[in-house]
Amino acid sequence: MRPTITLAADSGRVIVDLRMKTPASHTLRGALIASALIGICSVAQAEDNKPAGEKKIPAKVLEKFDANKDGKLDENEKAAFEAEKKARQEAEKKAAMEKFDANKDGKLDESERAAMKAAKQAEMEKKKAEWEKKKAEKEQKKSEKDAK
Repeated sequence: MRPTITLAADSGRVIVDLRMKTPASHTLRGALIASALIGICSVAQAEDNKPAGEKKIPAKVLEKFDANKDGKLDENEKAAFEAEKKARQEAEKKAAMEKFDANKDGKLDESERAAMKAAKQAEMEKKKAEWEKKKAEKEQKKSEKDAK
């Protein structure tokens, strides 16, 4: 019986049929599995079409900062993105200082940092609860639709 390997590049699937019963089949099976894994990696990288270390730019960022609409950020566009990011971070830091610097000394001591951490944790838990509620509502609607 011949082993078969099928690579479906459009979906990134690899199908391997390895129903061999000879002693040499174990070695061959290992080689075929290794080949299949290499194929998976190749397909995934080909579909992504980006070098391994390069990150994909979110659509919202491209929409806002890609002035020449070429699908990537040139140096000026990156500089504009970084400047806005830095300004946003500074504003968040200033807001945190105003909210949590109880003694108004311009820095957060241990108790003030603990209060900030607790507030952030509470905010995260609130967002998680909202997300779980939306997810449950969506699942309920789906089950009601499926029941009809």
